Amino acid sequence: MQKINKILRIIGFILLITLAVIGVGITGIAPVMTNRRTKNSENLNQIELVEKKKNNAKSDTKGEIGE
Repeated sequence: MQKINKILRIIGFILLITLAVIGVGITGIAPVMTNRRTKNSENLNQIELVEKKKNNAKSDTKGEIGE
């Protein structure tokens, strides 16, 4: 019984390896994104500039940052 289990495990392993090799042969190797980080870092570094309006009258500065 143990010999049969061992033989079935080896046959199953060989079958899985064969299916994997056939799949890679048909579809090719999956592409590896090596410069993914550089493409996304351009979008992350964009900062929107908020311009302040200049008024001659006194404005209420409550809640404004940086003044």
